[in-house]
Amino acid sequence: MRKAFLVAVVVLLVLPLACAMGTGLVDEARAQYDLGNYEEAFALYLQAAEAGDAKAIYNVGALYARGEGVEEDDLTALEWFQKAAEMDHPDALYTIGNAYSFGNYGLQIDCGASFSYCLRAAQLGNAKAMFAIGNMYDRGIGIAEDKELAVQWYQKASMLGNASATYNLALKYSDGEVLQEDPVFAGKMIERAAELGSVSGMLETGHAYHYGHYGMVVDYAVAAQWYQKGVDQGDAHCMRHLAELYASGLGVEKDIELARTYYLQAQEAGEDVTAQLEALDAQQ
Repeated sequence: MRKAFLVAVVVLLVLPLACAMGTGLVDEARAQYDLGNYEEAFALYLQAAEAGDAKAIYNVGALYARGEGVEEDDLTALEWFQKAAEMDHPDALYTIGNAYSFGNYGLQIDCGASFSYCLRAAQLGNAKAMFAIGNMYDRGIGIAEDKELAVQWYQKASMLGNASATYNLALKYSDGEVLQEDPVFAGKMIERAAELGSVSGMLETGHAYHYGHYGMVVDYAVAAQWYQKGVDQGDAHCMRHLAELYASGLGVEKDIELARTYYLQAQEAGEDVTAQLEALDAQQ
């Protein structure tokens, strides 16, 4: 009895020490990663992972997935992600859920499994998983369609700053299908989504200032700024619209050659701008 008691005491003393050591290694690994020292970061994460730190286990998987500090290996990455998921690590659960959605890391597409993993990650506070669950309810993927539940999950993710959820929630205020239609509020949310990094939000906000949608006052200069942000993210639609502003001199100084450059970039990205390029040629 005394022996068992002593063993229990030792365990209680050792576990916090091990956790503290793991946390310290993880912090050091992150610092090395931020400095670009990927091999050192991998070694530190691996040491912490072997000590049972869930965050480290997840990051070992992430480094295998990206081939940073170690040779890229999707199957090994998945093994580490699964270990972390078994410990209820939210990012690992979401990563596996996303993998089931797109067939990554050697997994077969399984929308039901994707929903289950993402739901658990969402319940643990992962904003990307909350958006994914909202999107699956919205489209009836892996679960029966339920627009009201979709909105609830979009709202939760949006409150955590998720750009995609904020954009999709804005669309719900725009179409009035579930939420009371409110175009002005929808416009504000779309601009917020753009500020959070949504490329669709950047394009739509550009449109709003360009054409006066969502109750916005037309402001070509602001429209050009948002289109430029979308262009910087590689969006072909933003390239085309920014080219239109440069071709017409609305909100920016008229510049035919710069307009041509953006039209050509849009064309390379898949936009049909043949008519616009011919119109530019006609001006010269």
